[in-house]
Amino acid sequence: MSVGVSSLTLVTISLERYFAICRPLRSRRWQTVSHSYRMLGTVWTCAFIVMIPVAINQRYRLLVSGAHKCIEV
Repeated sequence: MSVGVSSLTLVTISLERYFAICRPLRSRRWQTVSHSYRMLGTVWTCAFIVMIPVAINQRYRLLVSGAHKCIEV
């Protein structure tokens, strides 16, 4: 899930920077602290939803060498 959150956070930061540079007067109206909290919640929710299938299809298995590994079934 951390990979999804990291990727979506980078996309969100990039979009915010794009609007701050290309449309500075418009972006100042909606770039607030409450908007940041909403975007954080959206990023975590989207990452959680996208990663559910991966979590469901992973199994914790014992390998022949005695080590453990998560394997996609």
